Amino acid sequence: MGTATHSGAAAVLLATHADAAGTPAAVQVIDDGTVLGRLVAQLGSLGVDQVTVVARPDGAAAVRAAASAVDAAAGATVEVVESADLAADLGVLAATAGTCQSPLVVAAADVVLHREALAGLLADPRIASGIVTTSARPNAAVSFHVRALRGRLVSAASPFHKVTRPTGYFLDILKVDVKDLPTLVSVATELAALAHDPPTAWLEEYDRKVVLWQSQAGRASFAAEGLVGWPTGEPSPVRWKPFSLGEANEPVELRSQVDGLLEEHTRVAVERARADVSQRVRMSQTNVASLVLTGLVRAGVPMSNSYLRQLFWARPTGPDALDQSLTSLAQVDEDAVLLASAVKANDGFFTTFFVSPYSRYIARWSARVGLTPNIVTTMSMLVGILAALAFAVGNRAGLVAGALLLQAAFTLDCVDGQLARYSRQFSKLGAWLDSVFDRGKEYVVYAGLAFGAARSGEQLWVLAAAALTLQTVRHLMDFSYSASQHQVIESLTQLPLEFPEDRPVSVGRLLLDEPRSSLDESALNGAPAPAPAASSRRPVAERPAAELEVEGSEPLPEESLVVAEVVTPRQRVRVLGRRIIRFWHSLDKLPGLLWTKRIILLPIGERFALISVVAAFFSARAALLAVLSWGCFALFYGLVGRSLRSVAR
Repeated sequence: MGTATHSGAAAVLLATHADAAGTPAAVQVIDDGTVLGRLVAQLGSLGVDQVTVVARPDGAAAVRAAASAVDAAAGATVEVVESADLAADLGVLAATAGTCQSPLVVAAADVVLHREALAGLLADPRIASGIVTTSARPNAAVSFHVRALRGRLVSAASPFHKVTRPTGYFLDILKVDVKDLPTLVSVATELAALAHDPPTAWLEEYDRKVVLWQSQAGRASFAAEGLVGWPTGEPSPVRWKPFSLGEANEPVELRSQVDGLLEEHTRVAVERARADVSQRVRMSQTNVASLVLTGLVRAGVPMSNSYLRQLFWARPTGPDALDQSLTSLAQVDEDAVLLASAVKANDGFFTTFFVSPYSRYIARWSARVGLTPNIVTTMSMLVGILAALAFAVGNRAGLVAGALLLQAAFTLDCVDGQLARYSRQFSKLGAWLDSVFDRGKEYVVYAGLAFGAARSGEQLWVLAAAALTLQTVRHLMDFSYSASQHQVIESLTQLPLEFPEDRPVSVGRLLLDEPRSSLDESALNGAPAPAPAASSRRPVAERPAAELEVEGSEPLPEESLVVAEVVTPRQRVRVLGRRIIRFWHSLDKLPGLLWTKRIILLPIGERFALISVVAAFFSARAALLAVLSWGCFALFYGLVGRSLRSVAR
């Protein structure tokens, strides 16, 4: 591989997925170009100036032709490298990462998506290493699950790995920061060795996924044909051999009774299901990105999420699927999606319904006239000081003027964040200013209310100090709880890559455990552990710890084994806490309850609205008392919830 220095980022694109005829999906024609050419042009516009395309030997000529046709305006140099199989793909990736001196993008070469979806990952300075992800089932033959906690990935699936309690789907595009490239080299090298001689546990997990795909494809195909029920019968016992496409890997019979079904519409459904499963298998056997992501997460690399939002993404194979993808792509207004996503999804009720509907347009106007988020943040603080001065007048006109100015200050406070997200102008200074000025506006308003009351002979300094102290305590608790949650995430122990599971698994009568991980809920309830499969080995309970192992893994240390039947009081409390939290979250489906929960917490939008309304229509004393009483209840509510989460951890 070359070692030429380049100023931008680099990319490794996997053009290894092919259709049933063996044609690489990346060379499908789009207008006057190809899917690969379109993706390279998008990457070039985002600063990727060196692209390595990995192709199979039988498809390399077509990939080279597509790469050579990429217009020079794409801004990227393209090199095509031949690779025989998945293990070799990982070797190419390790070699490229080893010589790279810039952020590296790893992606499938046949993805069709909006440029803005790529920009969310590549142009956002907050994301060092991360992935493109979505919480909705994507438009692809197969996409693997991920699990995130507080914006960081803690688990990722691949054809040979599973995810417990997934929160989204990985969309086959990831970025690795320069500082994480040595880890990427190590991970890719280890995965290449495992892929060359896959552990038995990997193959068993792969078979499990194929059976699942068979079931999903069968149900979907029969539903499309208006049929009731997928034919009964046992799945075929034939194993799909990973890493080798060919006649031996042609679709097997999905159900034993298929050949006896004579109805034409049933045959159509069966053939569609066969084709769907065949495509999923081909796509999974070349999915380097998901394997690499799993390895990086288990190696402890902090991986962030860049959400697809309402933008389009797909990996089409075949002319019909490609035409449908391009049609769907053209129906989406990228700027409208970007503007809508500038509004935080977890904002409070008042902000969401009374401020954001118009503040987003102020943010877009601010971007067009060249205002920066820091300028808007400073303007918000200045307007907040004016509100405090108006409150300090003490009469009715001053209270009304202060209420209006406070709402204007809060609107600008929303605009600065929306402008930052819309224009991707993020900085540590901006985050610090936003945090300090948010607190500063609130505290000077309390002082203004007390000063205005003092001018009329009413002493409210104690109430103002109490309100200030209450909010300070709440803010400190928010920051400390957030920091503790990140510490928990940092301390999570990951299983080796040989394990398909992402958390401890049952082995015979014993349960593998790790620090800070939870026991299986059925075990905590006293249920017996699953019976071990028939084997010529001695039972687990009769073997020393050095012999306890999962197929394809190193022996497990004795201290990592916990008897499933032993359930401590702490574990029972943990399960009870989880059940309470699960029940509480299930109530969110009731109309309006989720917004009610957010209102109870009295976020800054609700606090400023409460101060403005009560001060304008009643008095400064009433405003401070309202903030104190509601704030104390919100503090108690938050403490209960966080205590339950801490117990259930």
